[in-house]
Parts: sequence; structure tokens; C-alpha cells
Amino acid sequence: MSRDILFALAQDIKDSNVAHVLIERRKTHANKYLEARELAKRYPLIKGWLPDKPKIWFSEPINTVYFEALAMVEQYRSVHN
Repeated sequence: MSRDILFALAQDIKDSNVAHVLIERRKTHANKYLEARELAKRYPLIKGWLPDKPKIWFSEPINTVYFEALAMVEQYRSVHN
């Protein structure tokens, strides 16, 4: 269902002629917390935002989204530079 919503949103953006880039997230690490640690090593200024992996019954830390966004920027740059 989430993918359907995302694809519908992407189609609306495409139909509206708004400048956009669609990136399908590639998995580069065993989990997002290992990836976040790797990104924090490359970008020490954001090390303080590094989330700890929660117990499975806890919610995902909100700071995780910063690292996911940064990973997508790096993915985009690797293709478009």
C-alpha cells in the first residue's frame, strides 16, 4: 500500500511538470543503523544525530530520517556527477 501511495504521488508530481528526481533507494548496508554510522564517519558534524538501534518493540528514532535522506543524496551524486 505504501508503494502505491508513493507511486501515485510520483505520478502527480510528474503530471504537474514540477522539477523532480525520482530515486529508488538502494540498500548498501545490512541495516540503516550501520549505514548511519558510516555516514557519520564521513560527515562528523552530524555525528551527534546518530541514532541508536532501538529494541524491536520501540519506534524508530526520528533522527534516522536525516541519515536516510543523506544516503539518497549520496546515491544521486554518485550517478549524476
